[in-house]
Amino acid sequence: MAIRIGFFLCALFCSVSLFCSDDLTPFIKYKSFIPPNYYVGDEVALWIRCQGIGASDLKKPENLFKDQWYEILKIDIRQVEPEVFEIEINFRAFKPGLMNLPVINLGRYYIPEVEINTHSIFDIGVKEEIRPPRGQMYFPYTWIRLLLFVFFIIGLPFALFFLGRYLFRYYVRWERYRRLRFPRNKLLRGFKRLRRRMGEIDVREFCIHFVDLFKTYLSERFTSKILNMTTCEVGALLEAEALGRDMIDTIESLLKLADLVKFSGKIIERDEMQVFLDEGEKISLKLEDEALKNVDL
Repeated sequence: MAIRIGFFLCALFCSVSLFCSDDLTPFIKYKSFIPPNYYVGDEVALWIRCQGIGASDLKKPENLFKDQWYEILKIDIRQVEPEVFEIEINFRAFKPGLMNLPVINLGRYYIPEVEINTHSIFDIGVKEEIRPPRGQMYFPYTWIRLLLFVFFIIGLPFALFFLGRYLFRYYVRWERYRRLRFPRNKLLRGFKRLRRRMGEIDVREFCIHFVDLFKTYLSERFTSKILNMTTCEVGALLEAEALGRDMIDTIESLLKLADLVKFSGKIIERDEMQVFLDEGEKISLKLEDEALKNVDL
């Protein structure tokens, strides 16, 4: 009878101690390693699925384990179904072979030691011969870079030289053209000012300004001091410049009519004053065209 009472008390004590225990081992359905085969230094994920536990019973450890042969990097807990949890343990091993991860406390429950098998790239019994040296390695697009380098070192100065030569020739032609056009542009600006003042000045003053502008243009065009020449002398000079007879006659008639107005008091109408300006522009345009034909631009 005493023996039965003793057994009953022992069983009762074990049951009470079991229910009062704080650390329990959950029922582990399965565990897997990702990747399945791992080597020294690789980061490995250990997946453990447990069931039969409540969400309030699990707690992530505050401190992660670290040893000279392994290191636990991260521990995550995810609930996938009621009372079913997945525990992810990321670790890295620094020694090949078999060894156990430590017991991981998760609040009321704990994960017992898990055996890990770390492989090594230097497998025992495998003998590898020393490989021959590899050929010269180049950066990607090395040949393209070399060609660009040669172009910038050699080709670019030549390109700049020919470009500068072309631009210089273009500038010389443009400057020559500008100088040829300058006397006529100056004449047209003077005619424009004179046309605006036609209603303010008398006929004699108009002819004085017209002759001054027109003789200045002829002097700059033929490089002679035509300003101090008489009308007959101007005609002789233009004939010596191999100018057309019709053009010479037109110029002489304009200058003679202007002399009559200046010195003899001849009266002309406003319309005739406009004819002076129109004929002067036509003559300058023809002389300009002739000059451009005889100059290589």
